[in-house]
Amino acid sequence: MMEMLEGNTDLSISLNMKNIPELDGVKELLEEDIVSSLATSNSLALDQMDTSNCSYLDLLPMLFDPQTAGGLLAAVSPDGAQDVINQLQEAGYDKACSIGTVVARGASDKTIYVI
Repeated sequence: MMEMLEGNTDLSISLNMKNIPELDGVKELLEEDIVSSLATSNSLALDQMDTSNCSYLDLLPMLFDPQTAGGLLAAVSPDGAQDVINQLQEAGYDKACSIGTVVARGASDKTIYVI
């Protein structure tokens, strides 16, 4: 996701955690602190995130564990997003949804706002 913003200082991403589909059993594994060996180094990306308004902090590790962070992410214009979601769902990807938006950079120097 951060690679999508690379080189652009005018844009940020607002990521809506409540919309991110969670795989069965992920929450239980996170509660038991069971993560892969790469999750810790991947979580260094938190340095580029503003989580001050996030209500789902307990699910943040799900974004960094390579076992659960490998879903397809596509940037689609707002005008066509719902059509793309509908087509994906009709094709059998029932968890396809919008998880965030690209927004103008705010006062913070963080690149991703997680709410």
